[in-house]
Amino acid sequence: MADALAYLRQRQENGGFNELLGLRVQHIRPGYAEIVLPANENNLNPLGNAHGGAIYALCDVAARLLFAPYELPVGIVMSFLGCPFFLYLLIRRKGGHAHA
Repeated sequence: MADALAYLRQRQENGGFNELLGLRVQHIRPGYAEIVLPANENNLNPLGNAHGGAIYALCDVAARLLFAPYELPVGIVMSFLGCPFFLYLLIRRKGGHAHA
C-alpha cells in the first residue's frame, strides 16, 4: 500500500493538469487525501461553472425529450450547441487577436 501511495504522490507532483491548476497534495494516506488549490484569478469562476452545469442539464433534458421513446446521447446535443459557438469564437478572434 505504501508503494501505491508513493506512486500516486509522484504522479501528482509531475502531472500536467495538476501543474496547470496549481493543485498540491498536502497529505495522502489510504482513504484520505488533502489537496490544496490556490485561490487565484484562473480558479475563481463560479458563474462559469454554474452556467456550464445548467447548460449540461438542459442538454440532458433535451436529449431525453427530443426523440421521446429513444434516448439520444447528451454529447450529441452538446456538440450541436457547442460547435457553432466554438466557430463563432474562432471567427471573432482570428489568430488569437480580437478584431476591432
